[in-house]
Amino acid sequence: MQALFAQRFGSVPAAVLSVPGRVNLLGEWTDFSGGLVLPMALPMEVCLALAPNRHGLDRIASAQFTGLAERAIGDGPQGHWSDYVAGALARARALSWVGESGVDVALDSTVPHGSGLSTSAAVTVGVLQMIAPERTSPTEIAIEARRVENEYIGVPCGIMDQMAVALAAPGHVLALNTATLDYEDIPLPIGWQVSIVHSGVSRALADGRYKERRDEILAAAARLGVTALCHGDAAAAEGLPPPLNARARHVIAEDRRTRAAITALKADDIEAFALLMRHGHCSISRDLQITTPEIDAQVALMQRHGALAARQTGGGFGGCIVVLDRAGGDRTWREPLRQTFPESRLIL
Repeated sequence: MQALFAQRFGSVPAAVLSVPGRVNLLGEWTDFSGGLVLPMALPMEVCLALAPNRHGLDRIASAQFTGLAERAIGDGPQGHWSDYVAGALARARALSWVGESGVDVALDSTVPHGSGLSTSAAVTVGVLQMIAPERTSPTEIAIEARRVENEYIGVPCGIMDQMAVALAAPGHVLALNTATLDYEDIPLPIGWQVSIVHSGVSRALADGRYKERRDEILAAAARLGVTALCHGDAAAAEGLPPPLNARARHVIAEDRRTRAAITALKADDIEAFALLMRHGHCSISRDLQITTPEIDAQVALMQRHGALAARQTGGGFGGCIVVLDRAGGDRTWREPLRQTFPESRLIL
């Protein structure tokens, strides 16, 4: 990162930091409904380097993109790859964590772009971590990073991604209560293996579909008279009009699945955990409708060829599939997947 920063800006960074990507095992689309979620940190990461400059504007460079993005202080979103850095800097200025002088930021990433593995959360959390006052907690950083996505980027996401990349420990699953922000680090059992497959279907959460689903979930909660849909009554949810009944069915059942999954994880019961993951994918495909035909077909193929469980992970509409196997297995699903879906690729 120091070399990249020197190449792009001709100076030495004041701070260098790496932030992991994340994958969510269970608890999909419940993090703005007061639900439990089970993300874990990945060995893939976003690396950042930062230093103040005297140019009166923010300059942003990425190893993944050519050119230097020059952003005027106070710039709104431009639909550009640099928006997440610009948004984090804008939030830092609103908090008086940095002045009105310009900032140089360089970043590099081993997290595939558009994969649903929280590249954007890693970027915003990383920028804020490098700038924040010394005693700022990871939870405070995550809350402010979420505001960048909600208020600057315009993606009405929950808090899971930001908390996961700020707090998750390597080799552990973060059991996060999104209502209270209480959390527990649970070691992934030694005999479990998590793989990630990029489906080959690109995704973008700012295109309106994410907001549409979120609005439906919030509307279902309002109809049921609860502030958090996870606490809604399953029987009453069936009386809602379509598609609100299906959205509520997913959220209420998914929170129950996640609670059961925590028990299975602590008991090293991989079969029970795998069954919950399978049910989770069926739910987001049938009731939440955030998968694609290609992803549904890939999930079915992997499970047919030996995977204990496979499911769409992240916000949906493309991106990645998380797969659960026993550690030491030969992942017999890999070759059939490659032959049938050459656009897919194993990334972990």
